[in-house]
Amino acid sequence: MKKYKLLPFLLSAVFIFCLLPVHALAVSGPELTSASAVLMDANTGEVLFEKNSTRTVDTSAANALMTALLVSEAVQNQEVDLDEDVTAPEDVRSGLDFEGAATLEPAIVPGETLTVNELLHAILLRSAGDACNALAVKMAGSISVFVQNMNTRAQELGCTSTYFIDTSGQLSGQRTTAQDVACIARAAAAVPTLVGVCDNDTFTVSTTNMAGERALSNSNLLMVPDSEFYYGEAYGLKAGYSAVDGYCAIAAASSGDIDAIAVVMGSADGSERFKDAIALLDWVFDNYSYRPILSETEAIDNVAVTLGTTDSVAVRPDDSIRLLLPNDQDLGDVQYVTTYYHEQENRELIAPVEIGTVLGEVAVYMNGEMLGTAHLVATGTSDMSRLEYLRTQAEQLLQSEAVCKLLKALVIMFAVYLLLVLFYWFQRVRHMVSLRRAKRARAKSLARQEVAWLDIPEEAEQDAPVDYFPPEEYGDGGEPAPAPQPAKAKRPRKIKKLSRRQKAEEQPAYDDGYGYDEGYDGGYDDGGYHDGPHDQAPAGQAAPPADGGDGYDDDGGQYVDDGQYVDDGQYVDDDT
Repeated sequence: MKKYKLLPFLLSAVFIFCLLPVHALAVSGPELTSASAVLMDANTGEVLFEKNSTRTVDTSAANALMTALLVSEAVQNQEVDLDEDVTAPEDVRSGLDFEGAATLEPAIVPGETLTVNELLHAILLRSAGDACNALAVKMAGSISVFVQNMNTRAQELGCTSTYFIDTSGQLSGQRTTAQDVACIARAAAAVPTLVGVCDNDTFTVSTTNMAGERALSNSNLLMVPDSEFYYGEAYGLKAGYSAVDGYCAIAAASSGDIDAIAVVMGSADGSERFKDAIALLDWVFDNYSYRPILSETEAIDNVAVTLGTTDSVAVRPDDSIRLLLPNDQDLGDVQYVTTYYHEQENRELIAPVEIGTVLGEVAVYMNGEMLGTAHLVATGTSDMSRLEYLRTQAEQLLQSEAVCKLLKALVIMFAVYLLLVLFYWFQRVRHMVSLRRAKRARAKSLARQEVAWLDIPEEAEQDAPVDYFPPEEYGDGGEPAPAPQPAKAKRPRKIKKLSRRQKAEEQPAYDDGYGYDEGYDGGYDDGGYHDGPHDQAPAGQAAPPADGGDGYDDDGGQYVDDGQYVDDGQYVDDDT
């Protein structure tokens, strides 16, 4: 029964174990016997594994590797040629006058001539100190100056704990760390001349003016095919020994797209250093691979463009970022931080923008650690929009202080002008209303006058007709007595001037039966029986005689055509 009680605990343990991330087991690294070690990505310089990597140790092989690096870089820069002869100086054995010092066999003597290529092989394959001194004098004129150059180059490579005293590491008092040696090795692995020298398991130094041929074998057994430690993916770099810290190995190897640097220092014997180096290289090749975290073919952001034909342009990295990561690393933890130059300068990105224009950069982070950076370039074109440009220029113009003041003044002037126009129209409307009122009043007055003119008074209200009779007797002078004057009718108010035609149509004559022709002019005609169309004799009587022009009718009447009531310009036909 007890074994069944343990089953739940076992299942729980298995479940918890399964929840652990696999890469945590992978990055735990291999078991090493060396005192310190570093595994570095040769492409990026990222440290993939380390063991006491900052522990200070004797420089050992680091001096010889640095000497070979400076000479190889000079060859790459065409400052010196591999086939160029080097004559050994008098101090060619400086710092090597003690038992066990590494030299060629036989050792180089002052005045002996060898080539640069032969001396490089002696340094990298056998750590020959005399070859280091000979090249130091050739390159810098003296050993001391060359050592200063070694320290300067170490600082440039980021070696913070390295200090050199000689060219080959034979003297005491020098120091370095596995981390610094890995930095030097990474720089050396990038120089084809140096790598070409390392990729030899044996080399023969030709006969010189002082000695015969010298056969050299590579002390780095990783490069020797017949060795049990041969590593096919390795292409360098060097093996060494220090009386203080023991054996060391500096290995560079490539498998697929992985290029790694393995540094092992402080091994108890020569075999252990190679075993530890192989363990580091196998571990990284089996558990790591380069994985793309940023592609140069994919746009990652859009940047707003001002005054452009398009509102924005897409940006992409100008280079892909591929990192050496554990195969089971979750890329969901990768973060991208973009920085744009125009935003740093606190300005807008203004068109035109051409394809390939560098607009900023992107940094890739994982778990708070920056993994790499790349420039961001535009993937498209955005030409300048003339309309947007003019609009922006207009906005800038309107925002200027002088234009604002001018616009305010114009607004004030326009407001004053508008008030004046409104005042004018108000006064004009008042005037027009006044005119219309006056016109209506005058029209009403004229209408009342016309009505009064056309209104015929009653018969009782009319003036009694005046009869004129011939006098019974003449006066003393033989003149007829003046006839009594009829009462003069009131002159009606004239309201409208009418033509004769209008009068004939609108004002027909009215005969009162007494022989008077009373038209609408209110006057009297000739007052008697005249020879006009209305002066006709009554029925059954003879026609009256014509007027003789003497004021009397021919029938003996009186006051005919006496000039008082006939065409006197006042009542009859007085159109004017």
